[in-house]
Amino acid sequence: MQVLARRVEAGGALTFSGVGSPAQPFFAALLRKFFSQRSIIVVTENLKTQESFQQDLETWLGASPLFYPAWETLPHEGKLPHADVISDRLQTLVALADNLKFKIKNSKLVVTSVTALLQKTFPPGEIQERTRTFERGVKIAPLDLVEFLEEQGYEPETQVTQKGEIALRGGI
Repeated sequence: MQVLARRVEAGGALTFSGVGSPAQPFFAALLRKFFSQRSIIVVTENLKTQESFQQDLETWLGASPLFYPAWETLPHEGKLPHADVISDRLQTLVALADNLKFKIKNSKLVVTSVTALLQKTFPPGEIQERTRTFERGVKIAPLDLVEFLEEQGYEPETQVTQKGEIALRGGI
């Protein structure tokens, strides 16, 4: 256990090769409990394994770890990935960037795949620039907010029906 602790505290990588597949999510949950000040990234071989690992971790932790999926489209296809994939990736990146920005010592548990890690994404500084936090009582001009969201890739619609859409209604 001491060797394991030294490796994790040093930011080293661990393999689950000595742990049976059904026990690996439990082992990851145990690591999170023992090393609550460290973010833990679990890298799986493919999407199917990633989804299964995520579900098992939800059972062991009672909470959902961050899910960082691969784009399901190839760069030459000329189409955007599904909004849920974009949302999951951004949610994970924002959570990790917040830990850096606010120097939070709250561990994050991320489940991802080899493919997802190999795909290009935003650097932490750009994520912070593209993120706005709103607090109760702070006022912002609606048109300024709409302009900012459109710059971030949101699509204006008359009614929002899915992630990535915005609607300005009634000037509120």
